[in-house]
Amino acid sequence: MKKYVNYLYGLLAFFAAEGIQIIVAGVLAIVYSLVFGFSNGLEMNGLEINSNALYLISIMASLVCGAAFALWYYGTSLAGVKEERKANFLHFLTGRNILLFLGLGLGCQFFTSGVMSLIQSYFPKTFDNYSKVLELLTSGSIGLVVLYAVVIAPIVEELIFRGVILHLIGKANNVYLVIIFQALLFGIYHGNIVQGIYGTGLGILLGYTMVKFRTIAAPILLHMMINASAFLMNIIPSNMISFLMMTLIGGTFIIWGIRNIKRV
Repeated sequence: MKKYVNYLYGLLAFFAAEGIQIIVAGVLAIVYSLVFGFSNGLEMNGLEINSNALYLISIMASLVCGAAFALWYYGTSLAGVKEERKANFLHFLTGRNILLFLGLGLGCQFFTSGVMSLIQSYFPKTFDNYSKVLELLTSGSIGLVVLYAVVIAPIVEELIFRGVILHLIGKANNVYLVIIFQALLFGIYHGNIVQGIYGTGLGILLGYTMVKFRTIAAPILLHMMINASAFLMNIIPSNMISFLMMTLIGGTFIIWGIRNIKRV
């Protein structure tokens, strides 16, 4: 019975992460509006906020949530085995693994982007909503976008899902069910159908790397590589041949990466 209760703990951690970010972002948005007034920009909770200010609010909300989950993770997860955690990190941090995760990150980005580009014409309304989400995510200055997408988001999200949640529900539970469960929560966390689907798939891979290498550094690095690779999509021609090549190359890199991880 206890092992099923752990899934409830995982859900509570998920809602805690959502709640912290919503509350902090809402408070900061109200403070911003009171101090600076309204300006032409994006809307958040009924308030018009400058796009860069909105991005800063998102960053600060993520940092607060990340700090809370870092304390939670390092205070409860693998408690009392700092030496083991350090040994796992040093064992993981090799040139081979960095190269492996670089290729795997590129593969994931190429494959998901290629597949989405090939099927988007069949689901115009769904992808129209997804395009609006992407527009919002890239609305800030390039420096803020890179800082958030490549550094802050991967660290915070990995602490939440592959750190706290995976550890909470992983006790006495089947490891594969745990990986799938936390990946489903990761997909839901993104808040839209398109990101939810590929987020779940990536969440399974990120969870597997955490279980395999036993250090949070592994999914953080892979997550960073995947997000950083997204900026390469802007220089790839938008045509059917390019999309097919991206899908094939990305799939090849994913298979290559997973096979090499299995050998670790």
